Amino acid sequence: MEIGAHTLIGSFMKGRTQRVCWNDALSKPVKVKFGVPQGSCLGPLLFILLTADPPEKVCKTASNLAGLGVFLYAYDTSVTVEATTWDDVKAATRALEEDMVEYSRDNALYLNNPQTIGTLGLLGVEIDRNGAFGTHHANVLNELRRRTGAIRRLASVLPRGKLLNEIARALVIGKLNVCAWVTRRSQGYQDQSRRELGAGDNAAVQVILNDLARTLNGVRRSDRIRASDLLDRCGLPTVNEVVTSQSAMAAWKVSNDPTFPLAELLVGHDERTRGAALNLKKASTSRSVAAKNMADAWSSSPDLRDAQTLVEARQHAKILGRRA
Repeated sequence: MEIGAHTLIGSFMKGRTQRVCWNDALSKPVKVKFGVPQGSCLGPLLFILLTADPPEKVCKTASNLAGLGVFLYAYDTSVTVEATTWDDVKAATRALEEDMVEYSRDNALYLNNPQTIGTLGLLGVEIDRNGAFGTHHANVLNELRRRTGAIRRLASVLPRGKLLNEIARALVIGKLNVCAWVTRRSQGYQDQSRRELGAGDNAAVQVILNDLARTLNGVRRSDRIRASDLLDRCGLPTVNEVVTSQSAMAAWKVSNDPTFPLAELLVGHDERTRGAALNLKKASTSRSVAAKNMADAWSSSPDLRDAQTLVEARQHAKILGRRA
């Protein structure tokens, strides 16, 4: 920074006071100990200058333990940690926390530890510190219950039919559709005696969908009508249908567009194997729910693998979802 600019900014920050007017009452002047007066046009510029060095200062130790990605926003900073083992990820995360505390102390910043949470919200999905989706599933479950209750109240004042069904699809299924194939494992391809982790979350959501179908059809549990029949009557999908159809579409896009963002989650089989001859795919990692869902969907439908257009892929994905 040039000397003139440095002097200008320094003079702007020294000896400043600020008042607050509330209900026509003007407060006494208060000295501004840090930064500049609220509302100053210089505030955003100073914030950019102040937050220019966190990538270097905060990551100085963790960068030796794992790969880091630093993202600076107008009001926030995010750091991603990438390593080959979870132990390395945890060690790098601890180093980040320690460096952040030191950086905050050296720059007279307040680090609000009580409000620090153990989850990360990303595109509507909550990821906990272990990289799992348990918190996200609990939040979605509560939200689905709330929305189903709203549909139940609407059913008392609206006639049952297409309008109520469309409202239910928009409110309930629309919420379930958000990244379902990324966070939920499709149960349709598995041995029913060996259910994977997360099957209970899917079952709880399916109970809500079944109750929603009963509301839309005007029946009760005591009527003993098959849930699948009720879902068909009002056009509601099952949880497996949602997850499988989404997985199938993602797998088709990955296989037909190498630049697709999730292309690295699917890999081909060895050229000497039958899987390569059939154009089958396998998950690049066993820890990724999305990768396993895509691999299962792609390998389970020859029609999906032969689809040439997006319209054909959607048709076969829908068929595969109903079959799951």
